[in-house]
This record gives sequence, structure tokens and C-alpha cells, in this order.
Amino acid sequence: MLSRITKVAACALALSPLTGFAQETDRTWYLNVSLNSFGLDDTSTEESRVVESCSLGVTGCSSSTETTKYDTSFDSDNTLSLIGGYYAETVRVELEYTQVDSDLDTNSASEETLELNLLMVNVWKDFDLYGFKPYAGGSFGLGFAEQGDTDDEFVLARLGFGLNFDLIDRARLDIGYRLMYAEPDMVMEGSNREIVRDLRGGSFVIGLGYAF
Repeated sequence: MLSRITKVAACALALSPLTGFAQETDRTWYLNVSLNSFGLDDTSTEESRVVESCSLGVTGCSSSTETTKYDTSFDSDNTLSLIGGYYAETVRVELEYTQVDSDLDTNSASEETLELNLLMVNVWKDFDLYGFKPYAGGSFGLGFAEQGDTDDEFVLARLGFGLNFDLIDRARLDIGYRLMYAEPDMVMEGSNREIVRDLRGGSFVIGLGYAF
């Protein structure tokens, strides 16, 4: 994880001399579209299924719960985020929506896709450092996860940092990294099964914003 963050920071610093910084105006509201290379960390999954068994000559059937544990890895997904933001001097407040589809790679028999819908409030602190415009901050929000016939709502938080580059008047390029933490032991429930796992991950971000 540390090596990925280092690569993003190095890339942003390498690009900074290539862009001129436009003079700040009285801009307050802005829209941003970001391309995210989103990846979830490998995790351990516990899955419980309700199994019914019926015997010949016996009236009725009985049910039992079978629990298995297996390791899960996730394919990365390149996805877009839609962001609306507001400048408040050196602090920016944003509302962001992202949808992620990640195929699961497990040692179980099932092959499914995990779909995440994330709605977050971001708060970023902007700095002016020797001509560079770095920022850092965090996010909190709600997510909806769906895998097969199971789903769950959960709370998540993120930490992030990056660099902004003014391209032309009112247009800005954003290069950054986000580290996501979902609530621990997230429980996804379906009609006859339950999936418990932790979700953590990160995303590289390249965004283009326009201020009004």
C-alpha cells in the first residue's frame, strides 16, 4: 500500500512543472468528474447457508446452517465519480457519488460480483507550498453493497491527499489517492445465506473540475 501511495505522489510532483497556475478568482461552486482506479484489499470471508434436508419415511424436513470460511480477492475496477463541491476559503466541501463493480476471486465454488454504491461527504484542506497546490483531508458516508442475492448498507470513511493544477481559467486537474475503510465485520444478508467480511481498499484518482 505504501509503495502505491509513493508512486502517486511522485507522478503528481513530476507533472507539476508542466502546468501553469491560474490566478485565483472568486469561485465558490464547482463540478468535478474523476477517473478512479479502485482496488479492494484481500480479505477473509465467512459465509453461512441455510440447508434443508428431507428423509424418506419421515414427515417434514429439517434445516441446518452450514458455515464456511475462505479467502477472497477482488479485481480492480476503473470507474467514474461525480462530485459537486464548494470553496470555503482554504477548505473545500464536496458531495461525491461512486459506483464500483468488482469480480470476486475465491476458493469457494461460487463466482459473483460485488457491487458498491458509495455516497460521501469530502472535506479537503488546500495548501499553497512553493507554487504547488497540495491538499489533504478525509471523507465519511454511506454505502450499499450487493453480491448475488445478498446486500447490506454500511458506513465508510476515507483519508486522502493529492495535488491540484490550474490548467486554464476555472479548469483544474486533480491527481490524488484515497484510502477507504468500511465498518468492520460487514454483514450481507440474503434469502438463505449470510456473508461477513471486512472491506478496505484504495483508489488512484485523476479528476477534471470546472468552477462557477
